[in-house]
Amino acid sequence: GILGIVIGFAGGLFLSIILSVFSLIKGVGFVDISYLPFPFLLVIVLLSLFVGITTGMYPARRATQISALDALRYE
Repeated sequence: GILGIVIGFAGGLFLSIILSVFSLIKGVGFVDISYLPFPFLLVIVLLSLFVGITTGMYPARRATQISALDALRYE
């Protein structure tokens, strides 16, 4: 989740710089399209943490219910 936020923010800054170059040539001014409010960041990190934990717990619980010998014997 954090890596996605960083990549998305960096992509937004890059696109903002490209758009600003064109807008400054036209005389409009600087364009800023990358804005990340803190509550949004918090929701994204918590949501990715929740998804990671829930998708990890299902296989872990299932693995505790089979014996190690049966798991190794599976073809």
